[in-house]
Amino acid sequence: MCVQLEAVVRRVLAITRSDASSRLLVFSQWADVLELLAHALQANSVPFALARGRRALEDAIAQFRAPPVDDAVGERARTLLLLVKQGANGLNLTEAQHVVLVEPLLDPAVEAQALGRINRIGQTRDTWVHRFVVSASVEENVHRLCAARAVAMDLSSTALRRSEAPLSVRDVAVLLDQRWTSPGSSLPATPGEQPSHDLTAAGPSGAADSLIAGVGAADMES
Repeated sequence: MCVQLEAVVRRVLAITRSDASSRLLVFSQWADVLELLAHALQANSVPFALARGRRALEDAIAQFRAPPVDDAVGERARTLLLLVKQGANGLNLTEAQHVVLVEPLLDPAVEAQALGRINRIGQTRDTWVHRFVVSASVEENVHRLCAARAVAMDLSSTALRRSEAPLSVRDVAVLLDQRWTSPGSSLPATPGEQPSHDLTAAGPSGAADSLIAGVGAADMES
């Protein structure tokens, strides 16, 4: 997890330093992971907003949406840390152009809802998806299964409801399969998220894929 969080922080730093107008949504399934990530961002002087509880969510979003200021001391948060479940409540966050998924999600519908926070009417810029998957771990299988389920259901409105069904025996077998991909290979992209650019594989930006074999493996190339 330490390697994974370090890779995420490096990606956030690369994005914010290369584009002063960029804003990011960082999603995790676990509150503890967001807390650790918050400490890491703070240690690297990266302004961020973190929603702790329902009422705090409104305050965090307001902080994230606040216009930027020139004074470095008063720099506004351009990174919003959210639990995945907070991304399923119809939030419109088109101020952001980047979605960062700290770990792979098993349910393609939940993932689509998270990505839908920036892919909405009113979005005027290209959007990007940054996935982080630890190589030679069960996370590879989680990502692969999510992609397969998304293809099977084609992410139709009916499929979004069906995707909440319990995992089948075959799904569990896929998760437990230990035939990992080789280090440096690309993982399949989850469909249904266009026009976002998916950085699990080399995309228009020339970015490296997000298979984490080491600390620097998930860094964005210049």
